[in-house]
Parts: sequence; structure tokens; C-alpha cells
Amino acid sequence: MNASFTALLRHRWQLVATVFLVAILAGIGVTVQTTPKFVSTARIFLATPSWNGATRNSDEASPFRGNDFARSRAQSYVHLASDVDLAHRVIDKLGEHLSPDVVAGEVTAHLIPDTVLIDVSVADPSAPQAQRLADGVAAELAAQIRAVETPTGSLIPTVDPVITQTAQLPTHPSEPDIWNNLALAAGGGLLAGVTAAVVIPQRSGRARHKRRSLRGVNEKVRERSVR
Repeated sequence: MNASFTALLRHRWQLVATVFLVAILAGIGVTVQTTPKFVSTARIFLATPSWNGATRNSDEASPFRGNDFARSRAQSYVHLASDVDLAHRVIDKLGEHLSPDVVAGEVTAHLIPDTVLIDVSVADPSAPQAQRLADGVAAELAAQIRAVETPTGSLIPTVDPVITQTAQLPTHPSEPDIWNNLALAAGGGLLAGVTAAVVIPQRSGRARHKRRSLRGVNEKVRERSVR
């Protein structure tokens, strides 16, 4: 580290510490003001019963082809999970007085890579509510997939979603992330403090140089006036 820079930090350590502490306090304030949210997750397995030789009279009948087909459709199912209409049906069935738009906005779903498993998660300020909503969304999504993927005149869906893991009651909020907030505040505060220590003395130095220059000009003016 440059010796002059180290000396500057030693000289301006109070400024660095002040900015650092202000940032930490700001991080604590943001964390305290943030409403805690709990996340609960249910898991859906995309079974393909019509793709085995016993139920599908086709040369293409194969569990592997069925899995490929399910994966190709899975991204569409993921988008359906956060559909407002689906959230509306879930709310009606649960008898909750919630906004479908708000519930839909708190739903996330993703396909686990290289599998036919979809995780459906719901965030809510209430842990039991998050659990109920996650189970409700998973069940409604499974029902919608089954309805869409059942060909006309058939009783067997092309893709039959099965809920393999019901939502668990979360015991800790997923947000705010206290340690992450404090780490960001500490890093930002340290950077801001060091920047202030470097910039403010430079500005002060320029200001002192400008004042000296003005004094010099004034003295010359006075000397000429006396002559």
C-alpha cells in the first residue's frame, strides 16, 4: 500500500469510522423496517403414465421420451404457477381474504435442472399462511396441468403431476437477511469512508490554495494603491 495513502488514512481515521458507523446504523434501520417474510415450498413430480408401453400403443412409447416431453413443457407450467387466475382460485378454495395480484406476485416456481421436478414456493409475512398458500398453489397447478394435458376422450393425462412433497411450516424468515444487509452496509460504509478521506482533504487543499491566491492578489492590489 502506498505510504502516503496509509498516512492519509491514519490522519483521517475519524472520518472513515464515522461514515462506517453511519452505514452500519442505516443497514440496521433498513433491516428493522423491513417486514419479515417466510417462504414455504411444495414439490411436484411430472409423471408421464401414457408414455409407457402398457398404456400407449406407439413406437415412441418410452419413459425416457416421456421425461423429455415433460421437461419441454415444464417451463410453461412454471409460468402458470404465478398466474393471477390460478391465485384467485387458490384464495377462493382456502377461503382467504387476499388479493390475487399480491399472492401471484409472491409465488415463485422453478424446474430443478435435469429432472422433472418443479418446486413451488410462496412468501408471506405469516409462516402458516405461507405453508397453506404453497400447498394450495401446488395443488391447483397440478390440477390445471392435468386438465390441460389430458387428451379429449382419454382418461390418462400425457403429463400427470404428483405432489411428492407438501409445504413445510417455515421456522425462520427468509427476509430480511440480517447478516447480508449488515455485510453490504459495512462494505459500502468502509468504501464511502475511505473515499471521503481521500476526496475531502483534496478539496480542502484546493480551497486553501485558492484562499492563499486571493490573499496574494489582495496584497498586491493594496500595495499598488499605496504607491
